[in-house]
Amino acid sequence: MRKQIMLLSATVLISVSSMAQFQKGDKTLGLGLDINTTSSKTTSGSVETSQKNFFGGLSAELGIASSANRLNGFYLSGGLGSSKSETSSTVTQNNYSVGGGYFTRKYLPLSKSFYVFGDGRIGAGVGGQKYDPAASTQNSFNATARIFPGVAYKWNKNILLEVRFADLLNAGYSRQKTKGSGTTTIQSGFNLNSNLGLGYLQNFGIGARWIIGNKKGS
Repeated sequence: MRKQIMLLSATVLISVSSMAQFQKGDKTLGLGLDINTTSSKTTSGSVETSQKNFFGGLSAELGIASSANRLNGFYLSGGLGSSKSETSSTVTQNNYSVGGGYFTRKYLPLSKSFYVFGDGRIGAGVGGQKYDPAASTQNSFNATARIFPGVAYKWNKNILLEVRFADLLNAGYSRQKTKGSGTTTIQSGFNLNSNLGLGYLQNFGIGARWIIGNKKGS
């Protein structure tokens, strides 16, 4: 019985080790592309309003493995977006954002090469918006905390391909300063949101991560 227990333990250890994502101390460099598109139409009486939004962003991350399936690190991000609202007239909005922060990510193996992950991160950023034809501008600051899931595929020992889904939960503080028509307004507030819903898959990100082995550990 004791030999059988020891054999079972060894088999479990070998199986877990073969699906380990990293070695402790491994460094990773990640690049990601985020895409968010939404569209809607509403009707009030005989007036129909259509709204289209698009945002595309790039991110870069440096992570360090604290265990076989966990990364901790820092990220930088930036993006550009646009919005168009059409009724009897057309109003457009162009915006940008830059930011950075800290993240932690836990991978769970589904097989030797496929993983699901949960990512939590906190960060801060600034942004700007310009409206036309209203000729008004808005500058903003925000601090956020987010949790989102994703899936990953280990292409080889050094390359990891990933798909990130929309936030399960995000909370934050924002402050906006708007200038236009000789007036200036300042608004601030806290928010708590989730992107779960029928349009959940319209917000996703794709990326690749380069795993740099820990020379001291190898």
